[in-house]
Amino acid sequence: MRLGITDTLQKARDLIADPDKWCVGTLAMDEQGAPTTPYSPVATRWCLVGSIEKQISDVFLGIGPVIPTLKFATSYIKKEARSYIAEFNDRNTHETVIAMMDEMIEASKGINDEDY
Repeated sequence: MRLGITDTLQKARDLIADPDKWCVGTLAMDEQGAPTTPYSPVATRWCLVGSIEKQISDVFLGIGPVIPTLKFATSYIKKEARSYIAEFNDRNTHETVIAMMDEMIEASKGINDEDY
């Protein structure tokens, strides 16, 4: 089953719902706080972008639209927050990032990922 933008955003949000699973300044971190790739098996914390990119493992299975989801999230945050997605993550609180993800999830319902 191929996931759409909404489902991919929801999975990404669920990944960082716990503030201890969220990070700033890098896409992902390991347990010691060292930067790593978002899809690394040692990653334990992710930023907003990293939580979406974490879904890349699903791309290889043909079920996760990471690129369309990143394009949608980038354009949504740029329009709504007048900020780039990484800057938005790094300059706001966890609560604000999660609230923005909730807004994006709602706004993405009914969006065709082929449009992105």
